[in-house]
This record gives sequence, C-alpha cells and structure tokens, in this order.
Amino acid sequence: MHRAIDLWDRIEDPERHGELKLFITRNKGAITYRRLHHPLERKEGNDSFVVIATGKKLAEYPLEDIIRPARKALQAEIQDALTDIEIPSHTTPCLLMPELRLVLRPVNLLAYMWLSFARVVSGEIEERPCEMFTSCHEYIYVGSGPWLQRDDTTTCSAACRQKKKRQGAKKSLR
Repeated sequence: MHRAIDLWDRIEDPERHGELKLFITRNKGAITYRRLHHPLERKEGNDSFVVIATGKKLAEYPLEDIIRPARKALQAEIQDALTDIEIPSHTTPCLLMPELRLVLRPVNLLAYMWLSFARVVSGEIEERPCEMFTSCHEYIYVGSGPWLQRDDTTTCSAACRQKKKRQGAKKSLR
C-alpha cells in the first residue's frame, strides 16, 4: 500500500511530477511502470515492470504527459490489491434487492484501507485538511456514506470546532 500512496502523492503534487519519470518509462514499443517491491512483499526480485500501453494504445498518451500513464499505473496497483487472494485485501460483493444497490464488504482492515484509498483516488471521497490543521494535523473525509462528513464540514472534531470558535472570538474582540 505504501507504493500506491507514494505514487498518488507524486501525481497530486505538481512539484513532484518530475519524480514520476523514475517509475514511468517510455520507449519505442511500450510505456511501462517500474514497480519497486518491499522485501516483506514476498515477491521474487526487487522490482517488476507493468506494461501500461503498447501498440496503438501508445497514441492515447502524449509524449509530454506523464500523469495519465502514472494514473494508469495507480489503477493497476489498486486493481492488483483488490483482486489479490494470496494476501486478502479484497471485498465481498453483495447486492441488496429493494434498492438494487451494490454494497462492498471488506474482509479485513487491509481490504477496508484499499477500498477507502480507491474511493479517494476515484474522487468519490474528498480529503481535506481540518481548518485547525496546524494544531491537530487531521484530515476530513467528505462524501456520501457512513463515517463520512458532510460537504460543509470544516473541522475534524468538536475540540477543533471549539478552538476555531475561541480564535474567532479573540479576533472579534481586537
């Protein structure tokens, strides 16, 4: 999961886009993603290569664009994690008949983490820093569904809300 989050951080931060060139390689016949493995991953060798595009698909990725192949590599990371049955990080699908909703139940904490990460990457959940971030260092997760905050939420907890209110009161007294 560390590898996927690191890739996501590089995609999201414009100042780190140059670092993506270490992992996304373009040669005449293909675009590849160099996947570095951690020693505890139980994989052979230190790295492997995932093919992002070959042949006619290369035309979909302009030479100057490094972000689209990097997003495709991130998609491959998430897809591999959610379909891995060796280390259970997948979900069990369940269809509820009355509303015809698709519900995914993670089988363990790792599956929940991967599913939450996939929801953030896809834009279904928005990650925002708390307005009192300098003191609490917490993020707010906005979206629809259980355990997510409403769109108008600005602080992570009641304590931060009170702190913000006190700071506002101090400013108005001045």
